[in-house]
Amino acid sequence: MKTTTKKTSPTPSVVTTSTPAVLSGFTLGLDLGDRQHHVCVLDAAGNIVREASLPNTRPALAQLLADFPRSTVALEAGTHSPWISRYLTDLGATVLVANPRKLHAISRNERKCDRRDAQMLARLARVDAALLHPIQHGSAQAQHDLLGLKLRDALVRNRVSLINAIRFTLKSLGHPVRNPSSESFHKTVLQDIPADCLPVVQPLLTVLAHVTEQIKVMERDLGRRSKTDYPATQRLQQIAGVGPLTALCFVLKIGAPERFSRGRDVGAYLGLCPRKGVVKGSVNAFDNHGGAIQSNPNGNLCKSL
Repeated sequence: MKTTTKKTSPTPSVVTTSTPAVLSGFTLGLDLGDRQHHVCVLDAAGNIVREASLPNTRPALAQLLADFPRSTVALEAGTHSPWISRYLTDLGATVLVANPRKLHAISRNERKCDRRDAQMLARLARVDAALLHPIQHGSAQAQHDLLGLKLRDALVRNRVSLINAIRFTLKSLGHPVRNPSSESFHKTVLQDIPADCLPVVQPLLTVLAHVTEQIKVMERDLGRRSKTDYPATQRLQQIAGVGPLTALCFVLKIGAPERFSRGRDVGAYLGLCPRKGVVKGSVNAFDNHGGAIQSNPNGNLCKSL
């Protein structure tokens, strides 16, 4: 008896759409840099029209699109890609932000250089935008709030470094101190050290007190933004252990939840899934106890969760 098996297509982790090849107009590959960018311009037939460098300024980018209006621009995600992609979009361009973690045609190129990177971006965008594994940057306000979270995290790490430096200094002088909370360390330590040692660590204590105050100011501001600008954070805070900063980071990282076809795909997107390796043709999955979580760009959120 003949049996038939129903073929099922795997469910994608993130809902994506394939953009057809560019059939008309110009396609620009833009390799971004801190001081200057390299651009490669292709016409509808795939011929190179221009290869040049331009400074990393808004007037230079505006002039580029004035020369090639309503073009398709491909660039890699990086430090400058959020504001540049928004700026070019406002000027009428179709911007494709490539995922560099999946763009092996560029990252593994043995003859890698800015000119070749720009040309590869342009050619991939012209053939099929899906080859770039494009991502969507958030709004300017979302970027500002995410940067606020990162800067607050930087201050917290610097406070830990200051506390450790003070502890080491006093310990080397034979005066161990207690282990209070980081917020009150600069006050409590004054009760544990003699007056003759105070001038040694007083500069660090002054800086530590100022850093602690700035952290409190940033946390109040971020908490206010979380409540007023992102109502979804209030529902997340009903979960035990989730505070306003963790909820805000989660909402900003996820962005539009309709991108995900299933709720469980969110964990994989954030990197909270087993790492997989191929051994002798089979896939071996390391569980959460026996193996490390795969590396991902959402380290701050994973640490909070």
